[in-house]
Amino acid sequence: MAKELETALLRTFVTAVRSGSISRAATALGHTQPALSQQLRKLESVV
Repeated sequence: MAKELETALLRTFVTAVRSGSISRAATALGHTQPALSQQLRKLESVV
């Protein structure tokens, strides 16, 4: 069975790309940098 792609993971990725850094994206989303990095790793494993 295929894993479902979470919308929040895509939002994290798009925000990181638009912000130009994971740290700025974390601030924009109200998360810590390590939490955002973990979400990006999860997205990478899913795709």
